[in-house]
Amino acid sequence: MHAMAAQPDILARIAPGDMATVPWDANVDGFAPLTVLAARGRNDGPTLLITAGVHGDEYEGPVAIARFMRALDVGRLTGNVIAILVLNTAAWANHTRTTPMDVENLNRLFPGSASPAASPTTRFARAVFDAFTRRADVTIDLHAGGIALDHLPLAGWVTGDARGEALARRFGAAFTPWIMPAVPGVYTNESHHAGNTAIGAEWRGRGMLDPAGVDAMLAGLRNVAAELGMIDAATSAPVDTGRAIDGDYVLAPCDGLLIARVCVGQTVAADAMLGELVDLAGNRLCEIRSPQPGTIAALANRPNLHEGDIVAYVG
Repeated sequence: MHAMAAQPDILARIAPGDMATVPWDANVDGFAPLTVLAARGRNDGPTLLITAGVHGDEYEGPVAIARFMRALDVGRLTGNVIAILVLNTAAWANHTRTTPMDVENLNRLFPGSASPAASPTTRFARAVFDAFTRRADVTIDLHAGGIALDHLPLAGWVTGDARGEALARRFGAAFTPWIMPAVPGVYTNESHHAGNTAIGAEWRGRGMLDPAGVDAMLAGLRNVAAELGMIDAATSAPVDTGRAIDGDYVLAPCDGLLIARVCVGQTVAADAMLGELVDLAGNRLCEIRSPQPGTIAALANRPNLHEGDIVAYVG
């Protein structure tokens, strides 16, 4: 782990051994103030930043974070925890993946820009990154497939982040190890480049709030905090030594109704038929084939797709 980061200003207002709920405003039109839960340990240690709600239709993460913070014994905490249950307040209020003001995906815009000419979501990304991410040591970002996807549960790290891999492989047996694609603008990728140990997790999605996903994410947060020496744990979480998912999303080459030929978790060969897009009369418009051998780690949950929409994740 890199040298300990400077404390976020929000922690400077909290006494050692205390926890507080603090509103934080990015001062970007359209974004309501964030509800930030902050805990400051009595003993020095890493600053752990936990986020969810980067997309507004993903629900297990916020609930898991709330439960984690509610159960946290601050008097025995080493280091600090900053928890943002819902990061994209505008998308959350709109029940959408993207921010409604500019229809942009916050998770492709980090570290953002402070330029007045930048979009609201880009300026919001910059404000959050500067206020929290640059001042943390470890970041955990919780996601789900949202309305659009059915996702295999994954716990991932950025290529080259050995500490991130070690932590992600202890996240829990419900999650498959995952090498996250190095996509510019993605929060975990940019957190890694800013010097953080960065972990990302995905749950099923399908527009649902799955209690099993909440339980699994809660266990993952506890496992990571224990491995970092921040909280006590009766036993050390086992290391998942299995093959990591390593691939990327496959996008629709045309508009149409998806007839899938695979399911989540299925193993496929290179060039395997993933599905076809048809019109309302059933005429084939285009077919989708796997770019590589691997596992179907995500699949479109809605059949009515536009060109460029996600069909599947193969890795």
